[in-house]
Amino acid sequence: MTISSQDIDDFFGRYAAALTNFDAGASADLWATPGTIVDDRFSGVLDSRDAMVSGLEQSYPVYKQLGLASVAYEIVDQRHFSDRLVLVAVRRAGTVLLNPTQAI
Repeated sequence: MTISSQDIDDFFGRYAAALTNFDAGASADLWATPGTIVDDRFSGVLDSRDAMVSGLEQSYPVYKQLGLASVAYEIVDQRHFSDRLVLVAVRRAGTVLLNPTQAI
């Protein structure tokens, strides 16, 4: 079964909601393990869901300090490599900050 554009949009909608709600468990549920996380303070491969949750939670203090309230996305391109593998280019379409004088 091919991954549809609606499936991709649903995935990123769930990801945006999990990030907006700082819900590391919901975010981790969207990742396969082992998974890779890279940000300003951490880069590594995580072998379990618990390790993924912990790694995601490490980024939330920075997001909260910046006043992140919600995120939006725009799907720019999709390249289907197989029925189960798609490379998706995503652009941040908007970020709502609690303190609009700060920028992410």
